[in-house]
Amino acid sequence: MLGAAGMTLADGPHGLEIDGHAFRTWCAFDAVGIPAALAVDARIETACGVCGQPISVDVRAGRPSPDPSPRLWLAAGGADMRADFCTPSVLLCSEAHAQAWAERQAGRGKALSLTQAAEEGARNWASVAATAMRLVGTER
Repeated sequence: MLGAAGMTLADGPHGLEIDGHAFRTWCAFDAVGIPAALAVDARIETACGVCGQPISVDVRAGRPSPDPSPRLWLAAGGADMRADFCTPSVLLCSEAHAQAWAERQAGRGKALSLTQAAEEGARNWASVAATAMRLVGTER
């Protein structure tokens, strides 16, 4: 198996390092939400969806660094999970680029701070994280 629950060992546009292990994710929401749900240290490496500028985010105990600039665009989704949700859910380097992305997406979604994205991601991945913790014997 190359991937499950948003993480992959194959290709994906967003890099996620947890405990020295490199993964890729299919959507930026995965990259923020998975370490939040696991409450682990991580590093996210991606590029702004508008300008392509590299974005690096350090995560400590599931909480992203307090940099107020990056935003996560959380797409509204649709029939095709990857095309309608994962591909348009991106990190953006500034509020101005979040507004530009919102216009490109015709408002189908919402811009979140990284703190908001981590909180929402932790809720979304809570059951998967609990299962993973049971499997490795580190329940919280």
